[in-house]
Amino acid sequence: MLLRFTLEWSIHPRRDQDYAVFGTYVRICVAVEGGSDSVHLGHGHPEVAWTERAREGIPYRTPLIYNLTLPADQLLALESRRQNRGLVFRVEVRGNTLGQYGVGPLDETLSINVGLGDWLRILAEGGTAEALLIGLPLSLAPDSDASTPLVLVRQAHRFLQSGEYDACVAECRRAMESLWKAAGVQDAAKRARGALANPAQRRAMTKLDRTLAMGEALVSLTQPAHHVGDDGDPEIFSRAEATLALATAASLVGAISAPKHRPDPSEETTS
Repeated sequence: MLLRFTLEWSIHPRRDQDYAVFGTYVRICVAVEGGSDSVHLGHGHPEVAWTERAREGIPYRTPLIYNLTLPADQLLALESRRQNRGLVFRVEVRGNTLGQYGVGPLDETLSINVGLGDWLRILAEGGTAEALLIGLPLSLAPDSDASTPLVLVRQAHRFLQSGEYDACVAECRRAMESLWKAAGVQDAAKRARGALANPAQRRAMTKLDRTLAMGEALVSLTQPAHHVGDDGDPEIFSRAEATLALATAASLVGAISAPKHRPDPSEETTS
């Protein structure tokens, strides 16, 4: 996402000495409304090379746009931090000045309040309405049951990024098989799949049952990635299908490995 900050420069008319400004950029930090902690987003640079100097006559304003590219992961972290509040941007203007005593630093700080409504409009204009940003925590303890499935999910993500969609789906299948075995829920998942297909048992299914049934559906979806069809040709998966498999696999790894969702071996799922 591209954030654009427009600054209007106005230099007083020249008197005895020349005065010039050049080599400017902005350092952008942001905090949520009502919060005190700010985070550094990055540096914004002007769209065009620019310098300005004092002139005779009345001062006039020169608008200059500074662009800051915000990667998707950084935008996601910002949205998670923002929740349902607006933002306060701190714009630290840096650059060089040339005056009576030679070259010196330029150091000014501005504050820009962006309310919730304005920020939502900026997100829409930035095209984020065309992509759904969802945070999936992918950091687990090394001894977690999901550590190996997590490695496979990350490999599937790399395949997705490189355009190898069939390989992405196949890796998601391996991640699910690894997760089922590591968490010890293979039998429970099969029972949940059977309960989902039985109207009499479906209403009694727990959240864990339904989560396991979703995993079984993903196993079924990704199965063709490991086999060829009756005609001997492999199944071809699109980016949308690979994204579906990856998002579901990553979500299930997080859900099944979460302590409150871990199945108790002493408890039976719906049968």
